Amino acid sequence: IKKEIYSTMKKDLVKYLECPKFSGNTKCKGNLSLKVLEEKDNEITRGSLTCDICKTEYEIKEGIPILLNE
Repeated sequence: IKKEIYSTMKKDLVKYLECPKFSGNTKCKGNLSLKVLEEKDNEITRGSLTCDICKTEYEIKEGIPILLNE
């Protein structure tokens, strides 16, 4: 029997995240502010994280924060 284990975004995990955006060879490392659009059972299913320094916004989609640099 295969058991799937996964976790979605929780409010208390935001304090451990930092902005992954690079400018040249320097990583931003700013704190991320949470905006919740949809929540279920203390898990954020839809929302965004915004960097306090560079103001880059990262979407939270289906409970997963998309922290990719473009």
